[in-house]
Amino acid sequence: MKEKAKKTAVMTIRMTAETKNAIDREAERREWTPSKMAEKILSAWAQEQEKIETSADKDINVGFYHNEINTVNIT
Repeated sequence: MKEKAKKTAVMTIRMTAETKNAIDREAERREWTPSKMAEKILSAWAQEQEKIETSADKDINVGFYHNEINTVNIT
């Protein structure tokens, strides 16, 4: 079984109240902390970037349109 990477890095970000409220609502729905919700969103995005970077097809759409992320799948 693959060992989980230790979470030691820290990032502080500023966001709109609307974004914070959306993260808070989804975190509450999943019974997670807002911090865990944000980390899951960022991790899902980072995993998608890794797939794209290692893909033979470098012309894959990253999922950004006008500087916005269209879809992030969180499992």
